[in-house]
Amino acid sequence: MEERKSTQGDEVVETLNKTELGQWMVHHKTLMIVIVCGLLVAIGLGSFLHSWRQSSLEDKRAQIYQFQQKTLNAFVEGNLEVAALMKKAEELKDEVGCSSLILPLWLELGAQLREKKNLAEAETILQQSAKIKADDYSNYMTHMDLAVVLEEEGKLKEAAQTLEHMNKFKEKLYEAKLYLDLGRVYSHLGDKEKARQNLQYLLDNFPNDELVKMARVYLQRL
Repeated sequence: MEERKSTQGDEVVETLNKTELGQWMVHHKTLMIVIVCGLLVAIGLGSFLHSWRQSSLEDKRAQIYQFQQKTLNAFVEGNLEVAALMKKAEELKDEVGCSSLILPLWLELGAQLREKKNLAEAETILQQSAKIKADDYSNYMTHMDLAVVLEEEGKLKEAAQTLEHMNKFKEKLYEAKLYLDLGRVYSHLGDKEKARQNLQYLLDNFPNDELVKMARVYLQRL
């Protein structure tokens, strides 16, 4: 039996020796074993990392959901002070990271803070949101909310800068409103020229929009 196995092994070696690659494999058996083992380990590690990432992602989603259902709802219902809310929000951000995963919650959080007139805290959350890389729609909505909060805080220059930044987005929503807001803010800043330019742009390019009447009123006041 052993002689037969030896013969079969010799036949394999002889067959491999007929090609250059075969000869290389025969003379580097140990290296080939290491390579094969390395490939198997890499495949196993890749599968493990994929499963780990999926598990980590689900954990983060669960944490975000728990914050929304418990912490944010407690604040909305008046059972949690704003300082405690912001502390828990910071802890959540540290745990799950400030990424597009957290953006929908951060926009809702900013809206709830603004609703309760916690403008400084709303600005903090929305400034964080504005730094998150996301799709144009989400970025546009984030900057729109931020501009509103900045204007309500009396930070008109920052509000104008935010609105101007929105004008650079490829995907624009409520574009007529953007020019109306720019006209209003520049008017409050005393920059009548820029106010007039933006309001006139609205009239010229969105003649059928319902905001045209308001634009005309603001123009008359300049």
